[in-house]
Amino acid sequence: MPNVNCMKCGADTPAEAKFCMSCGASMTEQKKQMSKATDAAKLSKKTEEATRITEEVKGKGGFWQKIIPGYHGYKQKEMRRESDKLLRDHLVKQISMTKKELTSIQEDAVDSAPSFLTKLEDMLTELDTFQRTIQHADYGFGGMFDAVKVKENELDKLLDFDKQVVETVMNLDNQIKELKDNLGEGGVDKIKAVRSSIKNAIKYYGQRSEYLKGWTPTT
Repeated sequence: MPNVNCMKCGADTPAEAKFCMSCGASMTEQKKQMSKATDAAKLSKKTEEATRITEEVKGKGGFWQKIIPGYHGYKQKEMRRESDKLLRDHLVKQISMTKKELTSIQEDAVDSAPSFLTKLEDMLTELDTFQRTIQHADYGFGGMFDAVKVKENELDKLLDFDKQVVETVMNLDNQIKELKDNLGEGGVDKIKAVRSSIKNAIKYYGQRSEYLKGWTPTT
């Protein structure tokens, strides 16, 4: 074990010594202070890294910080599961809002467009299933979220999957609002567009899940 310098007089002192051999100062107390300083330095380094990653994410058009505050992506191992949780929580919340809008449209359609009721019910069922899939997603232990080293292009690919899913769900919400305003004239085309977006969102999220489940470290 290497020697340490006494914080009081600077003398070179054996690491196992309880007192400084030069000035008699307690080395036990000094070691506690050194340990605290080391921990503080490590925390500061992690904070700096988190800030750097946040700024890097912001630099990509500010998309993530605007849509999902606190989302840092996956470059820092300690943040991967948290970023995944933030993403899934955001998607679940967005889908809940979309389902609420769709339910309102369904209620209006009882009188104004009864021929659409079956299609609207099918869309609600698809959204409900999609939402539960996101809520109960489990990628197990290990894999990309726990790996110490993951290639940057692999992390970027996961980030691309996230962006693809989020943008599709956002677009879906806009399409639902358009459907509500145009349930009569042009309703058939609007419903087709909504169903297409639902299927795309499910497909993209499925691709993301398969990517995570199938990921293995590369050397």
